[in-house]
Amino acid sequence: MLLESLMKQQVTVEILKLHHNRMDSVKDIVRFLQWQAEKGKPVRNLQLSHNKLGVESVRDLIVAAALIEHEEAYCYGEMAQPLWLRVEHNAYWESASEALETMLTERLQELQRPIQK
Repeated sequence: MLLESLMKQQVTVEILKLHHNRMDSVKDIVRFLQWQAEKGKPVRNLQLSHNKLGVESVRDLIVAAALIEHEEAYCYGEMAQPLWLRVEHNAYWESASEALETMLTERLQELQRPIQK
């Protein structure tokens, strides 16, 4: 609802803090990131800690962010400012951090956007 209101009012943000909100889906967040990138002002800092995001949701969010483009260039690419993403203390945190890394590595390699360590 908040993100929908921001889009409706044409409000862009550089920092989006949605921590401690019991969120378990990233669908609306991804839509907001894409919308804002289309405006030429990608979100630079996204804080989603202390929610209920599972490993698949975090993976989907990172993959979606890696694919967001503006003017035929990746918004969060090698030559662009990175997205500062905080997703600690979510549902995946204690038991699936390694699984998340494996899933991300595989999916991003498929998309030719490999993780750089």
